[in-house]
Amino acid sequence: MRFFLWALLGAIGMGVMCYGYASREQAAPEAAWAHGMIVVGPPPPAGELLPGGATPVLLRLVPGNPLTQGLLDGMAISVPDKVQSLRLQLQPKLVAVDFKGLGIDEKSLESGRLPSEQGGEVLAGPGTANVESIVSDNTTFKVVGRLKRDYGLFERCYLASVRDSGALMAPEASGVHSATLLQLPKDKLRDPKVVEQIEKVFPAGKYTRLMPQDRLDSRAFFTYLVGLVAFLLGGSGALISIYRGLAHRAMGTVTATEPAAEGYDADAPGRRPWPTWIAAPLLELERRPRLVWGMHLGYFGLVILGSFFAYRVPEIQTALLALVGEALSAQSGPLAAAAKAYATRNILHAAAVTFGVNFFLGTLLVITLPSFVVPGCGILMAILRSLMWGLLLAPTLSVLALMMIPHSGTLLLEGAGYILATIFAVVIPIRIFELSSQDSFLTRFRRAVLLNVQASFWVAIVLAVAALYEATEVIATMGQR
Repeated sequence: MRFFLWALLGAIGMGVMCYGYASREQAAPEAAWAHGMIVVGPPPPAGELLPGGATPVLLRLVPGNPLTQGLLDGMAISVPDKVQSLRLQLQPKLVAVDFKGLGIDEKSLESGRLPSEQGGEVLAGPGTANVESIVSDNTTFKVVGRLKRDYGLFERCYLASVRDSGALMAPEASGVHSATLLQLPKDKLRDPKVVEQIEKVFPAGKYTRLMPQDRLDSRAFFTYLVGLVAFLLGGSGALISIYRGLAHRAMGTVTATEPAAEGYDADAPGRRPWPTWIAAPLLELERRPRLVWGMHLGYFGLVILGSFFAYRVPEIQTALLALVGEALSAQSGPLAAAAKAYATRNILHAAAVTFGVNFFLGTLLVITLPSFVVPGCGILMAILRSLMWGLLLAPTLSVLALMMIPHSGTLLLEGAGYILATIFAVVIPIRIFELSSQDSFLTRFRRAVLLNVQASFWVAIVLAVAALYEATEVIATMGQR
């Protein structure tokens, strides 16, 4: 009964997540500048026919907040070849445009007014900070209005009149970039032929493509987050109920003559207890319900905390996603191996590679084995991993929110595997300093290590289920693109 009640809570949470995503504010379907891309680089060759046409503009970067600048300085050291692209994504941009030519008038504004003919004034695009003025190259511009959400292509941009920006935006001025506005509906951005055409004219190595992020509004985000909390809480409760049920079955209804041996009375009525090496981890979980619940609540609580922080400071998520993208496209490494496995669209192959990475590298190498050297230190990796999951997977963007509806199952199951490994890593110092035990220090330590080895069987089962689910849902999602 407990299992079904927890599962019901998880199902309700999933429903709330779907509602949060569906209720998000969206640009009007007919909005001309809601979707598309800004391609930064030299003008396209003359005569090239581009989908959605092409509008040439000039832009220059505006200094970001201290956190953004600190992130970019750090990225300049770790991935210097990617820092320019990140600067274009993270820093606000001042763009010189012809308002009339782009069809921007008083009806385009969410608030304020259009810049006057005297110059020195700009419009703020969606997603920009609420500031009264911006400074670019010692020139101050007053922010006099803000564009509607329908102008998502100009996210994190400030628009100045091309006639009023003067020498600051001259093509030959230092720090000025040539760019091209591509006006494309959302469905065209998924069209393989359109993508191929854009890649041909604007190759990735030569151009930087900036696309609107379509961030969730605060009401939709927090509704979604409440649903995610309910899903993870209900899922954790359901899994813990399964552990308890298995522990009760493991004890059996026949008393063993020697608990550590297999010499049970075969003629006695009832179920025989399971072998010790399988039953011992389950019985340990049954003995420590507070530790089990505390680890689940702590782990997934940090995921939610990281998600909240990612919403408040979106630059961190953008930078981390760029690093993950770099690792996925690399020639070698665990993430690169996983990406190649998923590219085959073979579920069993992808699941096997995912399991290998998660179990051997993500669990044994960084949680279990270090805890044999420094008892319980694997919890530090669990804390770091859960926070990183929250920062990376926070449903701050529409595309991430949609992806996380099915991927939340992976988050729950994979997290459960890591939590199990962390629980038994923490049991090592608990067992070592257990005052009620009359055994020697070395005996307690040896038994705690043995328990971790035995528990790896159950960790492997949970991570195998997680890998199979993840491979199925990710490849199914890939097939819909």
